[in-house]
Amino acid sequence: MMNDWAPTQVRIGATAWDLEFVDHIAGGGTAETAYWEGKIYIAEETPPGRWLPIVLHEILEVLNLQYGDALNLEHYQINVLAENLAQIIRDNIELILRLVRENGAKGKEEVRESPVDQGA
Repeated sequence: MMNDWAPTQVRIGATAWDLEFVDHIAGGGTAETAYWEGKIYIAEETPPGRWLPIVLHEILEVLNLQYGDALNLEHYQINVLAENLAQIIRDNIELILRLVRENGAKGKEEVRESPVDQGA
């Protein structure tokens, strides 16, 4: 199950989407977005190393639904973007966290420590 430090929501635009770990995803997938419920479901058996690209993938799915006329992304394009964004974030986490801290966390007084900061 997801670590205690991890948020249970992700803000996409003006909406806070719930992240929920579930026993089963229809069709045997690793994740699913329930657009009208405002929820992103992740299969519990998904290894933690896959959480970042999966959540990024689902965020891109939501953006594609919200801005479909502008983005019009195919599923394979969402896969490529999510995997590469995950790699960029992982390989540059110290820089990204510094940029977030320097520019503020949009109404949050403190940016939570990442597993990298905690020595994980």
